[in-house]
Amino acid sequence: MARHTRALSYVSELVEATLDLTAFQSDGGTAKAWILPSGKAVMVPMQHYIWLDKNRERLKTEFGLVVPPINGMKDDQMSRLWALKSGLVRVNFKPSTGNLVVEINKTFWNQKTRDALVALVHKNASAIDYVTVNIVDDAGVMQPSSDSANLSMVDDDEKTSLIPVAAKYKRTQLVAAALKRFVVNK
Repeated sequence: MARHTRALSYVSELVEATLDLTAFQSDGGTAKAWILPSGKAVMVPMQHYIWLDKNRERLKTEFGLVVPPINGMKDDQMSRLWALKSGLVRVNFKPSTGNLVVEINKTFWNQKTRDALVALVHKNASAIDYVTVNIVDDAGVMQPSSDSANLSMVDDDEKTSLIPVAAKYKRTQLVAAALKRFVVNK
C-alpha cells in the first residue's frame, strides 16, 4: 500500500511540475521551455540564452550552476551547450505545426528527464503531432540514438507511450500508463 501511495504521489508531482505549452508563445510563435535539473519545467518567454542570462541567480541558488558570461545572440550556441551539459533540457514547441523538439545531453538522459518528458507530452497531447528527441554529446553532436515520431494519427492517451527514444524503457511505459489515469486540467 505504501508503494502504491508513493507512486501516486510521484505521478501527481510530475503532472503538477509540467507546463501547458499551448498557453504561451514567445517570439516566432514558438513555446520555449527548459526542464530544470529538478525535473520541473519552466516557460521561457524569450530566447533560451536570454532566460539563462536573466536567471543566473536562480540557477546558482537552486542547482549550484554558474552561468558563463553571455554576450547576446552570438553566444546562443555556447550557452545552449553549457545548459545541456549542466543538466537542463531544452524544449521548443510550435503550436501551428504541433512539432515538439526536445534537446538533451546524453549524460542526463535518465529516468527523471524521461519522466518529465512523458509528463510534458501527456499534458500537451492534444496539441502535439510530432515529437523529436535530440540527444547530443558535450560538443553538441547529435547522437545516433536521437529519433522522431509522427503522432498525428495517434489517440492522445497513447502518445506518451510512443515518445521516441523514451518508449523503449519499461519504467517510462509504467509512468505513461499511470499518467493516463490522471485528468489533465488546462
